[in-house]
Amino acid sequence: MSPLWLNLDAQDAEAEGANNMNHDEKLVTIRAMTMYGGSFVNALAQAWLLADEDNCRRIEAAFPEYMKKYGPGGVLADRSGKVPT
Repeated sequence: MSPLWLNLDAQDAEAEGANNMNHDEKLVTIRAMTMYGGSFVNALAQAWLLADEDNCRRIEAAFPEYMKKYGPGGVLADRSGKVPT
């Protein structure tokens, strides 16, 4: 059995959350990552801000759990599902 990080189907399914976000929601998510995440999450957010569109998608696909955690409906969201900025 392959390790979870090699299971591309599971990653693709989780990445759907980021794919369903519009650009403004992604920017709010990235801002939340820089404000509330640790050093690694902050570095991912900085890389996303510097990346072109293809590399942004790669970051989102590689780390869907952070997009979900810091995005709309994640642990930082209020009752409306919005992340504080």
